[in-house]
Amino acid sequence: MSQKKPVFQEVAGSLSTRIRRRELTPGMALPSENELCRQFSISRFSVRKALDILEADGLIFRQPGIGSFVCENPQQARAPKTLNIAITGSGGDFNPYIAEVFDGAQKICSGENARLVYCPTEEFIARNGGDMDGLILMTTRETPEDFRQLNAISGNGIPVVLINRFSDLPNLAYATVDYELESRRALELLFRMGRKRVGLIQTASLSPYANQTRAAGYREACRQAGRPELVCTVDCGGVSAISTLEDFLRKEQPDALFVTVQRLLDYVLLAGRTAGRGIGQDLAVMCFDKVDLSLPGQEEVMYIDMPLAEMAASAARFIIARRRGENVPMMRTLSNVRFVFSSNTL
Repeated sequence: MSQKKPVFQEVAGSLSTRIRRRELTPGMALPSENELCRQFSISRFSVRKALDILEADGLIFRQPGIGSFVCENPQQARAPKTLNIAITGSGGDFNPYIAEVFDGAQKICSGENARLVYCPTEEFIARNGGDMDGLILMTTRETPEDFRQLNAISGNGIPVVLINRFSDLPNLAYATVDYELESRRALELLFRMGRKRVGLIQTASLSPYANQTRAAGYREACRQAGRPELVCTVDCGGVSAISTLEDFLRKEQPDALFVTVQRLLDYVLLAGRTAGRGIGQDLAVMCFDKVDLSLPGQEEVMYIDMPLAEMAASAARFIIARRRGENVPMMRTLSNVRFVFSSNTL
């Protein structure tokens, strides 16, 4: 069950809504701090934090010893303070999607007086969020302890949104694709195309979460369809990887391959050509990650396209709304993918 956001943000959101709806009109005095304490059953400290947010957003002004008042024209009040949203996810692990995530979030930030700041996960945790107003995280090799600490930071009012990772921790928001489900759907598509022996090409050295969940979808689809599991685990290591794949193709004679991560695709295509297989003809190739079909050799590869820019935009909107006191529900969104292939694939 999701934990509620800090009470002072809820109070700020409630008062902000009343001001923007002109229930509290320009020039009107807000209830005193004591009255607000009674109305919302909160401490004076929380009331002052809520008023700080409204003042930073240009909705009220304060006169020491007198009280707080609605700005004369709150709709044209000064711009809210600039928000700093941390973004991380590249690190030392190859991530083909970080540019899409950045661009999607940036489109929202540019119109909301917010900016993206690259911040490694370990630094964000070590500084307990520091001067950041939120975090958009494309997870790579974070540990369970990292997620527990991020959950605590988010519970203290600095929202954390995971991209492409589920979490049952109460304070962590997420926007994700269900890797296992979409992998099953990809295999079902290959089966409907008449492919009977679909090989799984995976690696233990990159993106363990992606590999494990996508491989689980492959295995479940094979089980449900009564098809054999043909598994090849590749160590991304040049000639040895190509040799491993060639041996697999000659021994198992698959008529299709499901590739868990894009980093393996070049090895797969080279091994296929070396083994005399026609990509898109007697050997269909489906890659979970995005593929540039304009590149030579990749034009017959099918791939799964995830709406990462839209997911990142939603994450940015959520963080901005939370930090500006709006009463928005916890973000827990599941996105659909689309399957992309050339006109010659079928």
